Amino acid sequence: MSVHVVVAGDTLWDIAQQYGVTVETLLAANPQITDASLIHPRDRITIPPRAIDLGAPEGGPSRAIEVNDRGQVIVVSSPPSAMSTRGFLWQDGVMTDLGTLGGPSTVVWDINNSGQVVGSSQTPSMEQHAFIWQDGVMTDLGSPGPYGADALDINDRGQVVGEFVTASGHSGAFIWQDGVMTDLGTLGGDYARAEAMNERGQVVGQSWTPSGETHAFLWENGTMTDLGLVGTQGRVEGVNERAQVVGNRSATGADSQGFLWHDGVMTDLGTLGGAIGLARSVNARGQVVGRSQVSSSVWHAFVWQDGVMTDLGTLGFSSFSDAYDINNCGQVVGAGATVSGQSHAFLWQDGAMIDLATLGGASMALDVNEHGVAVGVSATASGVGHAVLWTR
Repeated sequence: MSVHVVVAGDTLWDIAQQYGVTVETLLAANPQITDASLIHPRDRITIPPRAIDLGAPEGGPSRAIEVNDRGQVIVVSSPPSAMSTRGFLWQDGVMTDLGTLGGPSTVVWDINNSGQVVGSSQTPSMEQHAFIWQDGVMTDLGSPGPYGADALDINDRGQVVGEFVTASGHSGAFIWQDGVMTDLGTLGGDYARAEAMNERGQVVGQSWTPSGETHAFLWENGTMTDLGLVGTQGRVEGVNERAQVVGNRSATGADSQGFLWHDGVMTDLGTLGGAIGLARSVNARGQVVGRSQVSSSVWHAFVWQDGVMTDLGTLGFSSFSDAYDINNCGQVVGAGATVSGQSHAFLWQDGAMIDLATLGGASMALDVNEHGVAVGVSATASGVGHAVLWTR
């Protein structure tokens, strides 16, 4: 976000026009303004990010998944029938179809700062294969197993991790680098899934043990380390450069507890007063974001650091907000219900939750880069979900 210092002759309408936002958006971002006609020279007006409609390339539901630090955005879009999906790369106003591996569908999951995109695509025989796309070329990464694979994450070194289907029909975990796909193995059972990776090539995910329990793991240089029990419905969400691993422990799906693992210790993040918490993302400073129950019917977004969970508040309707991502500057994005009950995307920073502009309907922000540029989805006035980017 930026700040506009009022000069003589300024009106809120003039300021809104200058920055490409509405007067209503300015008022929502500046609760200190109680009368839109009364602003004075030297007043400081917070300018929230403006919404850029990236469209719905296939005509149906679309969303922006991630944005890298160069402002490149990956988008997934479906036709109105929603019978297939296609992956796209948006950059500087141009939307590029990534193509397929010969079949009808492509799904994208991640993009690195070199513009390399990973995901999965169908072949002519309708098998799902992992791919890496760069500069207009989609490369089939193959699979360690006989039934296809999906690439889920890529770091700036071009290392790719994901999952493949084994001969037994379960999931296996892989890392791909320099043209070679390697099976990471398991913790003794016949299931593993790699969820994320850091710039050091450390891979995290979950795997079955010989007894069938689901445990988190950290894999590095051929060695898979057991991080402890996460439960049948538990899942690892991410890892930072300090090898701090974040995820959720759950036996039933209705008893989720966020955790942070570091140096052999798994720490329960706690809650904001209710019984359940859900962690989603961790940054380089060890700050974790997600949502937590405040009471049985109230969920609020949170940021957790060094044992302290902070309630990020809401956008006016006190029962719901949720945080999806945090960058290394501590900027958080997510969604929260407004006074009208409609879900709106938000950006939280410096203790303030800012209601982001929409395309006419409900919205949510899913990812934020290191420059504070956020992406996600917003419904239009007609109700169709469009990919959207929020920028200064």
